[in-house]
Amino acid sequence: MPLDKKAFLAAISCPTEEVDVPGIGRVLVRSLSVEEDGYIRKLAAEGNPEVDAKIAPYILARAVLAADGGRMFTDAEAEQLAAQDTECVRTVALAIRRISKLTPEAEAAEGESSAATSSLASS
Repeated sequence: MPLDKKAFLAAISCPTEEVDVPGIGRVLVRSLSVEEDGYIRKLAAEGNPEVDAKIAPYILARAVLAADGGRMFTDAEAEQLAAQDTECVRTVALAIRRISKLTPEAEAAEGESSAATSSLASS
């Protein structure tokens, strides 16, 4: 029997993970949505040398979760996050990128997988 809408949405929801941040403790994060992923890829494609500085606070504002599972920060608070400790912001942002499969390693593996799928489809 095929999935209904509720089951389908539950199956594709953004995974969450607790991240240890040295000097702070554990924070709950989720992977990025399709829309957020597209925005980050657009920024990166623009070739802006400050892309990491722009992306990290945006990623945290979107994907750090409060105890109730909702967003901890608003988009407007991303600017405040940009003014915080670089190491802490990067630690959390890298964890979010990792579970979102937006690290260079994950993107390379995705490219290899896509190439293999295309090769099989054309056989």
